[in-house]
Order: sequence, then C-alpha cells, then structure tokens
Amino acid sequence: MTRFASRSNHRILFMLLVGVAVIGILTPGMMSNDVASAETQKKKKSKKKESPKTRQSDGNAGPSSGAGDSRLSQAEIDQFVDGHNRIRSQAGVPDLKWSDDLARYAQAWADYLGSNGCKLAHRPEDGVWMQKYGENIAAGSPGYASVDQAIKGWESEKSKFRGGVITMENIADIGHYSQIMWKNTTLLGCGKSTSCKTKTIIVCNYDPAGNILGQKPW
Repeated sequence: MTRFASRSNHRILFMLLVGVAVIGILTPGMMSNDVASAETQKKKKSKKKESPKTRQSDGNAGPSSGAGDSRLSQAEIDQFVDGHNRIRSQAGVPDLKWSDDLARYAQAWADYLGSNGCKLAHRPEDGVWMQKYGENIAAGSPGYASVDQAIKGWESEKSKFRGGVITMENIADIGHYSQIMWKNTTLLGCGKSTSCKTKTIIVCNYDPAGNILGQKPW
C-alpha cells in the first residue's frame, strides 16, 4: 500500500489506489490511477480527434450519465488544467485541453462511488460502466481535500520515475505521474463527489489513455 500524507494546518490523508494498464489490478483503500490501457487499449481502434468543448456525448458515461454534470467550479477546472500542464511542461510535453464530455464521464463515476459505499475502485473492463479512458482517482478528508493536493499527490511519484517504458514492475510506483505525463494524451476531464461522510472523491479521466505497457510516457 502506498500512502501520501499532506500536512498543513489540518491533518489530511490522501489515499492512492494504483491500477495498471490492465484495468482492475488495484491497491485497496488508496488513490487510483486507472491507467485503462495495456491489453484493453491495444484492442481499441484509433479515434478521430475532436475539440474538447464541442465533442458530442457518446452516452457511455454509465447508468447515471444523465446526472453526471461536473460539480467543479470554473476555478477548480482551471486548477486541474493548469496543474497538469505545469507538470507536463517540465518535460516539454504538449498541454492538455479540458473536455466537458470527459468531465461528465468522470463525474458519473465519482457519483457512483459516492453513492455505493464510498470505496475507491476503477471502472470495470466491461458492462455498462466499462472503462474507455485513462483515470486517476484521489480521496481526501471532507472539507480539506483540494484539487492542488490531488495533483501534488500524483506528481510526487516523479521522484520514483527512472525513465524507460511502462512495465508491470514500475506501474504501481509511477502510474499516476506517468498518466499525467503521457505525451499522446490530449484531453482531460474531472469530477468530484462530496457525498461520503469520510472522504471527498476526485476522479480525472484522460483521452487517449496512457500507461500502455511497453511504451514510454514521452
């Protein structure tokens, strides 16, 4: 289990739940990088790129997609985009753009987790909630969890990144960071749930997904 503790005026525990490029291999009770790639992504056909604000919804966010509008403020959206792009710029990786469709997709899953026991988990590989994108999930103390803390928690894995390709051996240590840095990813969308008494859940999705086994982030 990997834990990231953030200290300020309040004691805050951010939990990391790490997945691999094969969806569903997780570290229970932690922050998540759904890294929906590897075997699943190898089977996906390349998709035509669309501008983030004009993409049409494909209706596959899941059963609650109709109620999946993002709970994020514009300030939080700006924090997510700026935070991700600040990290990517350190390696000269192109900026991500915000996608309203991805944000609805992320919000639908955050809502599902928040109303189904509040346990952190990835979307499954199949079924109505099937994962289609890369995913990072964070959870923190209600009232104190923030966008900045989630991003810094994911970024902290940079210290363990040694370059090279993504493998089953290194994904657990660097998966959140490498998804943020994945060069071929162009779109970002996030959501959050405050329904749980014990935690605030933050979900970010990435298109195209990163963390493909055997490939370098950039």
